[in-house]
Amino acid sequence: MPRWKILAYGAIAASICLFALIAANIAAGDPLAVLDVRVTAWLGAHRTPALTLLMLAVTHAHAPVAICAYASIMTVVLYRRAQRHWLLALALAVPVGLAINVLLKHLFRRARPVPDEPLMTLATYSFPSGHTAGTALFYGVLAAYIVSRTLSTRVRAAAVLGWLCAVGLVGFSRVYLGVHYLSDVVAAAAWSCAWLAVCLLAANRVQLRGSSQR
Repeated sequence: MPRWKILAYGAIAASICLFALIAANIAAGDPLAVLDVRVTAWLGAHRTPALTLLMLAVTHAHAPVAICAYASIMTVVLYRRAQRHWLLALALAVPVGLAINVLLKHLFRRARPVPDEPLMTLATYSFPSGHTAGTALFYGVLAAYIVSRTLSTRVRAAAVLGWLCAVGLVGFSRVYLGVHYLSDVVAAAAWSCAWLAVCLLAANRVQLRGSSQR
């Protein structure tokens, strides 16, 4: 079995376990929920005008609608390059993944934070973060595509690092703006990484099946 498949299966198992642990902790109101409140309060007390503007720009640029727009552009590029299995990976990861996140929100029905000085007010549920999940899924497919297209170790490392930084930055923006708890974004990153691995494995299977039939 290729090394990347072993890593993918390992990522699925680890990510699901992490998500389940966070979800169980939140449902039981254990110490993690207390930590969430403290982190939100600390960030709310240490906001600056410049950082607030930057975080607003980051979060609006990675809203689910924006992520779907980026995915649409990538879809056109992949279609023109006849990368059919990558089209499948992208379709499963982004639109289906975002739909799954909405279902998870309605399953857990966690209320959003209520900071003393809210910067944004949202009526939807908090757990898990849709912005974080969408970012992890879209940039995850993009990073995987770049890795598959080059043998350069530096380019591959840059693609993966860029993906991780994007997820971290968007997740931080959601907590900083007071619309999500820390556990919301960590749980979103966890489950979406598992789903991303599933999508990439499914696309790879389709590619192998198509190659064997030629």
